[in-house]
Amino acid sequence: MLSKARAKQPATKGFGRVYRSPKKRRDSHKSSTYVACLGLEDKVCRLKEKLDELQVRTGGGDIVDVEEEEGNVQFNDNGEEACSFGEGFLIHNSSPIPNEWMEEDFFRDAPASLPRTPLSAKDRRIGPDAATDLLYDQWKALTPRLIDPLLLFLSTMKGTKYAPLSGLRSCCIQPDLCETKTRKVLCLFFDHFDTFDIISCECQDLPETMVSYGLFPTSPTQPRMAVSILVIQLYHALFECSCDAINAFAQALNTFYGRRGFIHCNSKVCYPIIVAKPSC
Repeated sequence: MLSKARAKQPATKGFGRVYRSPKKRRDSHKSSTYVACLGLEDKVCRLKEKLDELQVRTGGGDIVDVEEEEGNVQFNDNGEEACSFGEGFLIHNSSPIPNEWMEEDFFRDAPASLPRTPLSAKDRRIGPDAATDLLYDQWKALTPRLIDPLLLFLSTMKGTKYAPLSGLRSCCIQPDLCETKTRKVLCLFFDHFDTFDIISCECQDLPETMVSYGLFPTSPTQPRMAVSILVIQLYHALFECSCDAINAFAQALNTFYGRRGFIHCNSKVCYPIIVAKPSC
């Protein structure tokens, strides 16, 4: 049951009455006041002078017939020239105004058209530079020497488990005569990373020694980091079955290292991300 107060409220059946805003009464007679735009003729004259200067400076061009343009000027009922700045403005008895009232944009000198300066070769490099060519030549010279150690490692690891590395020494033919070199290299594996002292000699240099133990160097001359060849094979298979996911794979590898407790540190600070692109 509705209350008495609610029942007394007016109501209509169906969708009800449509509310309409009341009309605002306005003056039926036109009472607009025409305003004169001061200084318009002076502005037009200055713009014509500036246009003439630009045409002379650029060696001519399409000349606009000002008289023909003036013939298209519209007039109102009183015979006065209509202002183009907005509706309701009229021009009559326009008089020049002081220069300090004028807008500065009409008097600024237009900048002369300057020829485009070609970008330097460094900014718009479309080919490799000297450093890239040198790096390419070094890899090109090193790659043939890595084939035999790589085939030896792949044939040895076929069907066998990968054992932890220890004592990374080159296969020297003359151990008593060759001069050996030791270098610390950070090696990246599936589940961890570790630093090894790799010993190389004249018979087998550092990259060849690293590949023979299943580590691919990240530099052709003085590598400080190496990636397990098995990891590279996994990434190659991942690349064949998906898109180029080198950034995602690098981030996943670093996250996997951190979750297993392998955080790379130096003498100052620990870095949770050890390498940006381990597969390069």
